[in-house]
Amino acid sequence: MTADGPGRVTAVDTNVLLPILLGDPADDAEAAYALLRRTAARGQQLRVYLWSVAEMVFTLERRYKVDRASIAADVSSLLADPALAVEPEGLLLEALAVYGQYNVPFGDALIAMSMRTEGIGAIWSWDRDFERLPGLERRAPA
Repeated sequence: MTADGPGRVTAVDTNVLLPILLGDPADDAEAAYALLRRTAARGQQLRVYLWSVAEMVFTLERRYKVDRASIAADVSSLLADPALAVEPEGLLLEALAVYGQYNVPFGDALIAMSMRTEGIGAIWSWDRDFERLPGLERRAPA
């Protein structure tokens, strides 16, 4: 993909966005902020894909030991930047909210929000995290 005109979209990798959230390394964070400002000024957007958000959440939680509520708030705030186009936006933002509010793994939050979108109310799983989510029935295989 190229970014050679207004309205054009290119993708951005997790390793460009993480320094913005962490402020470290400082040079990378500054360059990433500058990229967002340039992109918005040109009327362009950088596409952030579901797997990039999942990688961001995983890295912040596991490597940097950031708590889930902070991750949910910080990542949601970053994704609201007008220079970023999130795909699929509604699903990701809902999953981040569920992840932070109900203290479930981000992958399970994504599954639950995907199920809700499709009108599915039950899941076969040994994972008891699903029991914390309102309107969802967990069924254990016997």
